Amino acid sequence: MNKKRIPAGIRGEYLEVKKYADNIGENIKNGTGLLLKGPVGTMKTSLAAAVLLHHIHQGGQGMFISMASLLDTIFSLKAKNVGEWAKFENNLRGTKILVIDDLGAEHTEGWVLTKVDAIISERYNNMLPVIITTNLSVDQLSKTYAERVIDRMRSTMLTVSFAGQSLRPRAV
Repeated sequence: MNKKRIPAGIRGEYLEVKKYADNIGENIKNGTGLLLKGPVGTMKTSLAAAVLLHHIHQGGQGMFISMASLLDTIFSLKAKNVGEWAKFENNLRGTKILVIDDLGAEHTEGWVLTKVDAIISERYNNMLPVIITTNLSVDQLSKTYAERVIDRMRSTMLTVSFAGQSLRPRAV
């Protein structure tokens, strides 16, 4: 991403994410991820995707998926093709970097919370980084997900907090 194209209101956040990306090899080795949190439209998703693309351009591999798509894919594949479902689940657990976009936008039914717990815990246990974007505050995350999930996230993720209004252009 070209620094000159970064809106002034998020330059500090951009520099924090860029520092993470510039040290991607060490961050992967240490199992260190990112938690990008803040209001909608503040470029969290774009920056998370940029980190993953940076890693891929260096010869690495990873996966980007929104929480809604993650759950939909699990639900659909499990009903249609158990082999493909197992392959998808293994990819979630084993890819070098997993980017989960919009954590907290999903319905938080029991099985969904269990699935989030399983993914975070498995990656934590294997020292594999997760990059998460969310519109939830730390307090909202703590009220939604199990304490062990939040504790694992806290111990393995650098938190970058975004603020301000949406940067998306208005259609009208």
